[in-house]
Amino acid sequence: MLRYLIFCLSIIAAASAQAAPPPPYAAGFAELRIGETGDPRPLSGHIWYPAVGGGQTMRFAENPVWRGFDAYPNAPLADGRFPLVVMSHGLGGNAFNQAWLAMTLAEAGFIVAAPNHPGTTTFNRDAEARAKLWERPRDISRTISAMLAHPIFGKAIAADRIAAIGHSLGGYTVLALAGARYDAERHAAYCTKCPDRADCLFVREAGIGSDPATLASLQASLADPRISAIASFDLGLTQGFDPASLAAIEVPVLIVGASRGGALKLDSESRALAAALPAGRARYVEPAGLAHYDFLGLCKPGTVQVLKEEDPGEEFVCEPGGVPRDILHERIIVLVKSFLRYAGMEAD
Repeated sequence: MLRYLIFCLSIIAAASAQAAPPPPYAAGFAELRIGETGDPRPLSGHIWYPAVGGGQTMRFAENPVWRGFDAYPNAPLADGRFPLVVMSHGLGGNAFNQAWLAMTLAEAGFIVAAPNHPGTTTFNRDAEARAKLWERPRDISRTISAMLAHPIFGKAIAADRIAAIGHSLGGYTVLALAGARYDAERHAAYCTKCPDRADCLFVREAGIGSDPATLASLQASLADPRISAIASFDLGLTQGFDPASLAAIEVPVLIVGASRGGALKLDSESRALAAALPAGRARYVEPAGLAHYDFLGLCKPGTVQVLKEEDPGEEFVCEPGGVPRDILHERIIVLVKSFLRYAGMEAD
């Protein structure tokens, strides 16, 4: 594991010292819609993909807090067969949170799909949906099925090359897809000792595991055998996973921990996850200066003060650290691309 950490850091240093060549593709952008009228859990989200250049770009996700991004809306899909990457956002987040990574992957030859998870997204905080934690991995599995059946993207996806990436609660989501099973009794025992930890607060406030009628769904295997690699960005709920299920995970896992501290403690979350996975499966790294919310997009100048005045208590999502967020994004992009190559996820 240490050798991989050194390897990753050397890649970051080399990438920082060299000018990046132009990307092989333009970044196309399309809306994701899953579920017919009357579906009890319709999904919305976004798709980024390798596109043919030309035409006009459009600015997406621009608002007073966040910098947007430029992409080619509904541009022609490039020829080829491309790996699929599905992304899972964190608690209270949305499908735009890792657009900075999705854009770059699309330009490098990946099709990327990111749904909004009902109940735990910016756009839907319904309490009943939030308590159904098991639906999050199912959302990703439904997204994979929808993408494989998509009239435009389906034939272009290399179905044997599918990866899942998740941030925070999205880290739990992708681990569940790799075969990790939630153990409500184990997590309750941990939270008795550490009631103020972020994962325990979330589970208690959301009522997860409090209804005996839902325990079977909560603790069932949610593994999706179509997924060949996963990446976890500063995840939560590691202490809720059954250790035997973690030890049985067979796909390669990239774990990126936030070294600059935060609500999710590394020793009980990302580091603990790396230690619990089978030898040789986990690739663990802690980029210097990285904080939990650095996995989100780029904040505009002066945003911290704006949030203090207009949305007090939320300014932490944009508070700067010792390393600028755009530089941290570049380093994470290098890590992810290197890991996907290692996992055999390159485009044809």
